[in-house]
Amino acid sequence: MEHMSFNGTKYFPHNELVDYLQKVGVRFGADINDYTAFDETVYELPIPSDKQELLKGGLEIMQDWAHEALLDPGEIDKERGVVLEEKRLGKGAGERMQRQYWPVILNDSRYAVRGPIGLDTVLDNFKRPVIARFYNDWYRPDLQALYQTGFDVGKYN
Repeated sequence: MEHMSFNGTKYFPHNELVDYLQKVGVRFGADINDYTAFDETVYELPIPSDKQELLKGGLEIMQDWAHEALLDPGEIDKERGVVLEEKRLGKGAGERMQRQYWPVILNDSRYAVRGPIGLDTVLDNFKRPVIARFYNDWYRPDLQALYQTGFDVGKYN
């Protein structure tokens, strides 16, 4: 789901999000960071806050990510390979060690056998209704927080 937030939202369909961010000086791929852990997905969006219209656009992006992702089936299929490659790149000594200590640290919970990135069989085969249900179940205002840094509230009052 984390990746799908960049592949089209209600107010930033298709590549309009990338175009907008580049227009305001955010380098797509270099400045934007996001990650998914066991209990959270975090999006970091470094929007310049010295201009009110740019800040407004940044907040609109965050709002869209929160509950307006389009989840286009074609984009889902394109993103499968990206996620599987990201997973492949994470394999190595660290991943082999995690397989040994996670069952102990995580007390044989489901987390011990299924990391945040998911299983290849799921990533290869899920259909749009599955990710849409996940999005609707978990990307809700009562489960979200917006944290801003480097913002002078008094400047805009």
